[in-house]
Amino acid sequence: MENIGKYRILAQVGQGGIASVYLAEDARIGKKWAIKAIPMSNIPKDGILLLRDLDHPSLPRIVEELEGDGMYYEVMDYFEGTPLDRWTETGPCASDAIHVSQEILESVAYLHSREIPIIHRDLKPSNFIITADCKVKLIDFDLALSGEQSGLMPMGTKGYAPPEQYRGICTMRGDVYALGRTVACIMASVRTGRMGIFERRLIRQIAEVCSKACSVKSEKRYGDAGEMLEAFEKCCRKRTLSKMYVGGSVAVLLALILFIFGRDILLDALAENAAARIRKNYENAQTLICRSVSENVRADALKADEYIRNSKHLLGSVGPAARTELEESYYTLHHHAMIIAGSLADTESERTDAFRTCISEDIEYEKFLKEQGSIEKLFSMYSDDVTLCRIIGDEGSAVRFFEKAMAMPEISSECRTTLMHREELFVRDEEEK
Repeated sequence: MENIGKYRILAQVGQGGIASVYLAEDARIGKKWAIKAIPMSNIPKDGILLLRDLDHPSLPRIVEELEGDGMYYEVMDYFEGTPLDRWTETGPCASDAIHVSQEILESVAYLHSREIPIIHRDLKPSNFIITADCKVKLIDFDLALSGEQSGLMPMGTKGYAPPEQYRGICTMRGDVYALGRTVACIMASVRTGRMGIFERRLIRQIAEVCSKACSVKSEKRYGDAGEMLEAFEKCCRKRTLSKMYVGGSVAVLLALILFIFGRDILLDALAENAAARIRKNYENAQTLICRSVSENVRADALKADEYIRNSKHLLGSVGPAARTELEESYYTLHHHAMIIAGSLADTESERTDAFRTCISEDIEYEKFLKEQGSIEKLFSMYSDDVTLCRIIGDEGSAVRFFEKAMAMPEISSECRTTLMHREELFVRDEEEK
């Protein structure tokens, strides 16, 4: 093949399941384009055709559509640059990695923000091109679909496609999973030797965002790329504020302390400050929780949970002696705030959603309590989850948590009797209904 219409073929640059991609040149103006060739019998309903209606600097524009010899040709922007998987091999600095990650999230957030969201389904480092001026371009829309769907043929790239995609389920949360894997790959490639304290903390916070995005259970991830972008930008804003706060004379003072007294004393001071901030957040949360219960105000419980969640990133800066206590308080308060907020929701549907979220997030709490050997608190958490499962009608999970609680060692007979009595009350109430 030498020419497609007015375009001279320079090379074949890609080959997919149903299409070939060529690098071509419009000889009249000397501009290069990418041309995707698809057999007329295999033109997808979605995929590349979705690009017709899109307008974003990170996405290729469709400039012309041609037909001939039983083939359909899509002429689009050709992006010169380095695939992200090769770009990360160079060990980018923290600022470049953060800039690229943000542009990646913005490009997919644009797709998800459409009236009918577009789901890429094949987000991975090799499908992002980094140009010479560090701009991000998203390519390969062969698997893209318009709107969330199920019952599809399992497709995807191992390590980046979410588990449910192999069951034929296509959702925005699936793209979020792939984004989490991709951004985590970028953060892992950053050169750590030149990072300062703020960059290191920011990388840790972004890692937490990626961890949530990559949850095995889709309901625990961000709802879409826009929500993940918001969490990412929140981390970046905290970094900017922190740098401003310790700027000028404060930075000089810290440097002087470090020079005179040594690194260990400075780290101890930072750890004490982090612990003090966490305890203050917990005090504010407890006050709001008490007020929420006494006055039946759901907003107070939600605000309390915000105080609690805002403490999680600080736990990594606390010394081991205080961390266990503060981490246990984090899970306990978070658990109670979610239950109270769910109880005060306006509709049954909202209450059900809130309680399901609480039960799913208790997995992390359960793991922590097992590591600490906190038998009584683990029994109490199982008892709470039995109650929540009963409320939302999840009989199978209720029985499972009940059996877990009853099998706990070192639990008093009085506690078991109380739990059995609660079990009987629920069964009786259901029968009366």
